[in-house]
Amino acid sequence: MDSNLYQNQENLPKRFPIQNIIEKKNLTLKPNQDIYKAMELLNKESESHGAPVLDEEGRLLGLLSEKDCLKHAFDAKYNSLPPGKVKDYMSTNLIVLSEETDLFDVIELFILNHYQSYPVIRDGFYKGMIKRSKILKEIQRFDFLK
Repeated sequence: MDSNLYQNQENLPKRFPIQNIIEKKNLTLKPNQDIYKAMELLNKESESHGAPVLDEEGRLLGLLSEKDCLKHAFDAKYNSLPPGKVKDYMSTNLIVLSEETDLFDVIELFILNHYQSYPVIRDGFYKGMIKRSKILKEIQRFDFLK
């Protein structure tokens, strides 16, 4: 990378908070939902690779991904475990973003990690998801690459 690229303040990239590109209408799950019902709901959502798990007040507790569901299927088949609840299989070690997170910081996270989406929260409450596919659309829309 050219070390002289950002020596001049006017060459610095602008900040683009993700607040306007968060997908707010998506599937959410409850921790005590049956895992099979949750899997069925995930299968109905064509673009969903997972769903946030929220408490009754809307606070983010975890995320149930397709991978988490596969873990359950494996446990059920090979370990003869009975059906469980979403809370038994959801991931709780999450990377969460705020609405003010810069678009380019999110791009870097997508490059560094295998996740296809990240939950966005404000004060612990779920606000929506930011998806890799949405980021690609935003890059094209704002013409960042030219």
